[in-house]
Amino acid sequence: MRWMSIDYGTKFIGIAISDYAETLALPVRVIPAAKSHQANAQAILKLAKDYEPEAYVVGLALNMDGSRGPQAAFTLRFADVLQNLTPCPVETWDERLSTFAAEQLLVGGPDATRPTDRRSDAIAAQLILQAFLAARRKSDPPSAST
Repeated sequence: MRWMSIDYGTKFIGIAISDYAETLALPVRVIPAAKSHQANAQAILKLAKDYEPEAYVVGLALNMDGSRGPQAAFTLRFADVLQNLTPCPVETWDERLSTFAAEQLLVGGPDATRPTDRRSDAIAAQLILQAFLAARRKSDPPSAST
């Protein structure tokens, strides 16, 4: 099954895709966010035609204590819009600190300055997807061979 991951923001949206074996996530691109969830979902679905995902995972920005704040509510509204536009499953995944981790990968450590380009959004989507895929493998271990 092939998954597309979405790091959904108010200014930029990072996109990543998995391989069919659900073992590897790769950053795809960053697209500018439109003013409506509907327009953003349509742009993502248009891009998805090139990658043919069978399901989507949307990063959910939870607070550090695990509670849902305004950004999580914003993202959940988007996930609902996306689900209404596609027959594919749409799931959410905890994305706490994914953007920070992505920026650290790009700049080389916690003391470096923030990157000036938006590659970090696609890498954040990749990190979200990689964590999601790892959790799926853990919860559904392969059956023992006879």
